[in-house]
Amino acid sequence: MSRRTSSRKQTEIGSEFVKGILVEPACLLIYDLSLSLAIRSTPLLHESDFFLNFLFRHFPHTGNDSSTTRNTRSMPNEDTADTHASPVAVVTKLIESRRSIKPADFSDRRVEDAFVWQMLSNANWAPTHGMTEPWRFFVFADAARLTLGKLLARIYHEVTPPESLKPAKAAKLVSNAERASHLIVIAMKRQASGKIPEVEEIEAVACAVQNLHLTATAIGVAGYWSSGAAICSEQLRQHLGLSGNDRVLGLFYVGYSGTDWPTGTRSSVEEKVVWSSDA
Repeated sequence: MSRRTSSRKQTEIGSEFVKGILVEPACLLIYDLSLSLAIRSTPLLHESDFFLNFLFRHFPHTGNDSSTTRNTRSMPNEDTADTHASPVAVVTKLIESRRSIKPADFSDRRVEDAFVWQMLSNANWAPTHGMTEPWRFFVFADAARLTLGKLLARIYHEVTPPESLKPAKAAKLVSNAERASHLIVIAMKRQASGKIPEVEEIEAVACAVQNLHLTATAIGVAGYWSSGAAICSEQLRQHLGLSGNDRVLGLFYVGYSGTDWPTGTRSSVEEKVVWSSDA
């Protein structure tokens, strides 16, 4: 088996394994924190030796901040990952490896449709108050990508004041669509009764996108969630057939990275937490 064939096979196995991680009801991605807690009680993840090794092979280093160093201190390195896998280490590595990679950095390689469907399937398991499942996805592939890119460029001219128009920005909407393998318009289907607060429906969609993006990361696929006046416009909303109080919440670009997988940093989590214990 050639190295290329072997690498592809490992990617396919990794995508199948991540299905178990993210679709398992006990592991719903309410937030990254709840995912990390949920995996402790998920038996499937205790068979994750291969998957952890897969992540460490593809994402050997994810950051150099103090919090990352502390959180990964007990995580196995590439030499020991196949024999000392930890469920928490698996999910931590996946979360820390997720990056926003712009279409300009995509390669020409097309992402397999089956991988995109896996991303969407895992997105469908996001938490949802009242079981409204408000996320909606509109996928544009092949020739439809350019059609959407041109539509967005036209909308940009319609919604932007003449004094603020930037031809390069309109051109970028087209070139980004051409560079991407797939475009996924992210939308929220508003509950008809309005009983569930809108902000909770938006949050549910955001959780779905995180599921989608983490799945892409596990597969080795790059992604970028974009917004802007043209993407979140009334014109695009109507074009997609959305109605009432439905909303477009952005556009997710999908592709394979044409550059080295970027590293990332975060400031210490202690700077963002207020912890109270006394009554």
